[in-house]
Amino acid sequence: MFTIHLHWGTYPSELDQLLRKRHAVTVSGLANETAKAMIISHLLTLHPRSAVVVTEDLERCEGLLHWLTFFGQEAFHVQFGEEPTSP
Repeated sequence: MFTIHLHWGTYPSELDQLLRKRHAVTVSGLANETAKAMIISHLLTLHPRSAVVVTEDLERCEGLLHWLTFFGQEAFHVQFGEEPTSP
């Protein structure tokens, strides 16, 4: 499981209403980090915003960083108490 925290603007859709109400989306059941990154990238392409993606471990984080960059998103690895670093 990982959580995507999105600060959403005024995009008229059911997803927008959900994000306004919950301010987070949990995505589960996707096969791998490629699929997760594709979904995240698609959401951010529809309405660009900052996002915080929480992963289970460093290996999954590195996979998401790779694929988010591949799909044209700027992505950084941040651990609690540290400054962001590029992949």
